[in-house]
Amino acid sequence: MQAHELLLINFAENEANRDSRTIDLEWYLPYAAIDGRDAKAQYESTVLFQAGEYPVWKSWELTTLTQKWVGNSTTNFGVILWATNEDTDGMNLWFRRSEYSDSNYWPRLEVVWSQTPQTVYFNESRFVNCAVMACI
Repeated sequence: MQAHELLLINFAENEANRDSRTIDLEWYLPYAAIDGRDAKAQYESTVLFQAGEYPVWKSWELTTLTQKWVGNSTTNFGVILWATNEDTDGMNLWFRRSEYSDSNYWPRLEVVWSQTPQTVYFNESRFVNCAVMACI
């Protein structure tokens, strides 16, 4: 699954769906055009998901993009996660939204901030109640 930088400001998490980024604005293509219009064509980071591998902690390396946001060389509109095999029959990869009724299944964002590079280890046992396929 690839993480691509979003390029458009008009995006509403609680309104976005297959065809629209807000109630009034459509994506250029269904599910967003990851070709330089809705999101950059070049991915920032990619993570492999294995069949039957759930629930697990997954992380995308977004340090370079984050540095661009902090340095104001690009505007932070967020990222979109794209499964490159989304059209493959039998594949069902999804994440719960933070609006989901059971907070045990909400996605999590963990930011590690450091002035010097360091290796960070995540404790996966905290995430035993994650979404069916994966949790972030």
